[in-house]
Amino acid sequence: MDPVTLIVTALVAGAAAGVTDSAKDAVTGLYGRLRSALVARFGQDEAAGKTLERHARNPGGYEVPVRDLLVESGADRDQTILDLAHELLATADPEGAQVGKYNVKVTGGNVGAIGDNATVTQTFGTPPDH
Repeated sequence: MDPVTLIVTALVAGAAAGVTDSAKDAVTGLYGRLRSALVARFGQDEAAGKTLERHARNPGGYEVPVRDLLVESGADRDQTILDLAHELLATADPEGAQVGKYNVKVTGGNVGAIGDNATVTQTFGTPPDH
């Protein structure tokens, strides 16, 4: 699983756990810690915090803006944030964690498919310089 997908998946799992009767205190606590770490990472950007709040209420509608925020802020490279996201998912879905569903492996590749219903768009040719 790539780092951005790991964090987004953890946010969705944490938000869902927070609105169900069967939510575990551990998941809710980890979700709060993950959100706090992200807000701290975003710094003084109030719009980023509001986007995170909107994502909690409408994950599908705000997935792309949250993904962009994670990359722009460097949260996808912040080991503390990645560890919190992994711990949240491992707590929310112990069976999935047991089989390695939430393992993150980042290498130099340009293509990947992550998640249960992942899609891939491939562009062939020389990648643009960053």
